[in-house]
Amino acid sequence: MNDPHPDQLDPLLLARLLCTRLCHDMAAPVGAVANGAELMGGDPAMVDAETLGLLTDSAAAASLRLRTLRAAFGLGGALEAADVPRLIQGWVATRTTVVPPAPETLTRLPADDLQVLLNLALVAHDAALAPTALTVTVEPGATVVMTAEATGRGARAEQGLAEAVAGAPEGLGPRTVQGWLVGALARQRGGQVAYAEIAGGVRLTGTLPLPDG
Repeated sequence: MNDPHPDQLDPLLLARLLCTRLCHDMAAPVGAVANGAELMGGDPAMVDAETLGLLTDSAAAASLRLRTLRAAFGLGGALEAADVPRLIQGWVATRTTVVPPAPETLTRLPADDLQVLLNLALVAHDAALAPTALTVTVEPGATVVMTAEATGRGARAEQGLAEAVAGAPEGLGPRTVQGWLVGALARQRGGQVAYAEIAGGVRLTGTLPLPDG
């Protein structure tokens, strides 16, 4: 029996996994908006500054998270170089220090490559245990090398993530489907993604052909 080719995944299963992941990621900020609305008690005149601030902050967080997920999972095309650092910073916890890629290294990258980079950063951050730093770099050369390294108290070593990044469909779940997606996006561009556990965290490295032009 032939081994399944990387990225051969039942489309219905992929859709269900991505929907599950999206719903999970949106549950907290949307729930916070609902809680804020409930505190209003149906009477806007009774809203104090603290409740209004909670509602405003929660709505902004939900909006930013939705934009990030759309850029990471969607068809893209409109993603620009300036968007990537802002979306990464908005995604991570406030206790995580983000070192973004140098702006000049992003300007030559097409939207498809920027989407790979965004996913690398999100997967690395979510795979690390309580990350305190997320460093994202882009090194143009004969190929474009993208690295997202998240460090903290240790590596979570999400079971099956390394296999998902490599394109293996076995054991894929909502917590690893984004790793599968970033690997598939890179391979579609003629590149690849490598996942490694390092001291205190994880590192994802994407290698893509240099864009023409």
